[in-house]
Amino acid sequence: MTDEPAPTEEDIRMGFIADKTAELRAAVQAGDSSRAAEVITETVLENDRPFEETIADMTATDRRQHG
Repeated sequence: MTDEPAPTEEDIRMGFIADKTAELRAAVQAGDSSRAAEVITETVLENDRPFEETIADMTATDRRQHG
């Protein structure tokens, strides 16, 4: 048993955003525009936030991950 608190809904959502952002970066770096479009579409549809907020979260996450 750990003393760490259970992840919040926001923690889970941001983990999802981080995973999808990494997936998007990989698709873009591979030159796979179809997969990049799929990742963006999946992320927007599965995230419970407006399109603009989802993209802003992905942008902020990418900046944190890659400076």
